[in-house]
Amino acid sequence: MIILDKYHLIEESFYSIQDDILEAFKPYDEQLISHHLFRLNRVYRKIQQLLKEKQAAQLIHLQLTIQQFLAKCYSEMAYEDEKRHNLLAAQAKWLQCTTFELTEKYSISYAKTILRCANFLLNQAPFEQIDYITSYQANQKMGDLIRAKLVLQSVTHHSEDAKLLNHWINEMILCMEQSPELNKVLPGNKQEEHTISQALHELETLIGLQSVKQSIYDLHHWISFTKMRQEQGFKAEKLSLHMVFTGNPGSGKTTVARIVANILKALGILTSGHLVEVMRGDLVGEYIGHTAVKTLGKLAEAKNGVLFIDEAYALTRAKNSNDFGMEAVDTIVKAMEDDRDTLVIILAGYPKEMESFIKSNPGLASRFKYTIKFPDYTLEEQLEILELMLKQKQYRMTASAKKIAKRIISRNMIDSPSNHGNGRLVRNMLEDAILKKATYTLTTEGEHELDLLTEEVLYAVESSDRYRVRNQVDV
Repeated sequence: MIILDKYHLIEESFYSIQDDILEAFKPYDEQLISHHLFRLNRVYRKIQQLLKEKQAAQLIHLQLTIQQFLAKCYSEMAYEDEKRHNLLAAQAKWLQCTTFELTEKYSISYAKTILRCANFLLNQAPFEQIDYITSYQANQKMGDLIRAKLVLQSVTHHSEDAKLLNHWINEMILCMEQSPELNKVLPGNKQEEHTISQALHELETLIGLQSVKQSIYDLHHWISFTKMRQEQGFKAEKLSLHMVFTGNPGSGKTTVARIVANILKALGILTSGHLVEVMRGDLVGEYIGHTAVKTLGKLAEAKNGVLFIDEAYALTRAKNSNDFGMEAVDTIVKAMEDDRDTLVIILAGYPKEMESFIKSNPGLASRFKYTIKFPDYTLEEQLEILELMLKQKQYRMTASAKKIAKRIISRNMIDSPSNHGNGRLVRNMLEDAILKKATYTLTTEGEHELDLLTEEVLYAVESSDRYRVRNQVDV
């Protein structure tokens, strides 16, 4: 009863402050708007405190209403800052938007502002901007590109706008890495030489995936055994190492593909051992003749390494009779035979879809001898992944915060047993927690431990739309 009485008082405060903010927006009095937003943030924190005492549906609904209103206010202020060419201020406000409501619209705007603050021109091709980047600026520019990319990755479903922007960022990063002058100063850009023991150690340190590890060990033994027979003059089967990885998103397929590329280089099968990761959009064109050019370009880029095609079944899933996906498949099948000594192709995707895709083309079925199934991570394994990521990012998490993180993971596993996100869920949850930590630190008084993620931060993550699920289970 006491909670409900407080709810009515808070609700009245919210609508009163909302009216004040809307009035302040009419002449756009930024100082007054900021003052009222500060008042509203205090109301929002009060709701969070009450929700710790009791999970009342009315409070949760009011919390969501305030979140949406705050995000809208900060977006309007960000647009106003951009009109006035105050990009740094706009960037800070887009961060507030994504903190209160993680939508693709806000994330795209935030990423674009980050890039514009770094003096990137989004209406120009990446290669046209390399000459304007000095060695002195290179590290900061690369950091801004990676930051913008992470902002886009925080959104679960990507529209064409998000995909185009992400593609532009990837092309800009590639241009910087391939610049002889910038390559000298960019950190961590040189590919480390892997011995077979280093590559296998990297595989062994992965959390879980025991059946996958055994499949890779078996492959390593078979390659080594075949080479021994060749060296001693015995007849040996010609190596064909194209593979299929099946499993749900976030189950480690891309990570293992990189390790496989290192193993094949260490064994002398591939001279470069680099990984080129593509999806349908990287291979399929929009008009006659375009697909072959795009696909051959990616095959050439992956030569002496591994071409990793994620969601490969999407190449033939389109219902449009004018779709060029099959042209990409035919080009890939030909390259698998012609370049079998200098190229390894790994197809990846959901188990059922990949099985149907492989059967759809006799050329595919006969050339992929190895299928490795990636199981979903257990709850305990995902918590291990969380601990590892915390260590890598130099953060700590309180015991109560870990309990909430465990609850988020468990609920998502129950709500979506066949597609709950696996390691990707853990990574997204932690990145969202860091964003919430930034807002909490900057909007609350007192001293804060900058490496500590608390119960308040994880509860804010749990309360967001992204992690709200149908089933409510306490862990």
